[in-house]
Amino acid sequence: MSRLKGKNALVTGASSGIGQAIAIRFAQEGANVAIAYRTGGEQAQTTAAHARAARTGGDTGREIVVQADVSNEEQVAQMFATTIKEFGRLDILVNNAGIQKPAPSHELSAADFDRVISVNLRGPMAKEFWVQPKNYRRFFPKDVPADLAARRAYAGELLESFARRAFRRPVDRAASAWMAWSPAARRLWTGRRA
Repeated sequence: MSRLKGKNALVTGASSGIGQAIAIRFAQEGANVAIAYRTGGEQAQTTAAHARAARTGGDTGREIVVQADVSNEEQVAQMFATTIKEFGRLDILVNNAGIQKPAPSHELSAADFDRVISVNLRGPMAKEFWVQPKNYRRFFPKDVPADLAARRAYAGELLESFARRAFRRPVDRAASAWMAWSPAARRLWTGRRA
């Protein structure tokens, strides 16, 4: 298979899991692959070896390994610069990097919450903001649509959706407690007589 032959891909969070599988599959399909990771350099090298082994039919594609913390804008810019320097342009970007903290939200420290938001929400936006008109046409081929207005709208929707989901349960719990305590509050919240 070589549906991606001659294409250049950057996959974040590619040292393990879904990102690793994507990087290997892209290599199998003929793409040059930049394997981005924050920690786990040995795992990233293993991903590169698996990607190399997955190439078929004498495919001479390349794999590079790039270390970057996606929540750090300077490192994101360096990640793009390294990838572009090695491949000449970028055709595919997979925003796969993400983290989670295995704790109920009310037990999450402010530092842990900030780190999760920084990687999972701000990280993809940093990469999207880097791909602005000043950079977009320099590095992406002309046949890729520069749909930046849609990306900006998507960013707003993403933040709104996050806010709604993040705060719905605490607000609903507070409202439920308030309604149990006050019949007047119950009427106000439900719009009915209690």
